[in-house]
Amino acid sequence: MKIDFSGKLKTLSGLIIKNEKDEDFTLAEACSNALVLSDERREARTPIEAKEFLRRYRLANRVYGAKEPIEIDAEENVLIQKALAFSGYSGLIIGQAVEMLESGETRTEPDLKIPKAK
Repeated sequence: MKIDFSGKLKTLSGLIIKNEKDEDFTLAEACSNALVLSDERREARTPIEAKEFLRRYRLANRVYGAKEPIEIDAEENVLIQKALAFSGYSGLIIGQAVEMLESGETRTEPDLKIPKAK
């Protein structure tokens, strides 16, 4: 599946979220950070082998450095989603990221809207 990791993550009102450098927060940044920083081993209480850390590091570099959509396989997609789940990011970030990863699309227009109460 081809994923465009340049997609920008947004608030519920459609504003682009900024990172600590006041730059647009992208799917690439969220996913690559999650891959190298998430710590599900603490939850599982089992160590992760060095080869697995290397695999995540290499995938994070591919994702972060992508200038155009890149091909990722189903196993890599699951790995990224699992890393996001343990990343400590809010549901707003994780929800959008998983949506983009599952659809293979990114949002180009602010289409997140808060539903009106009935």
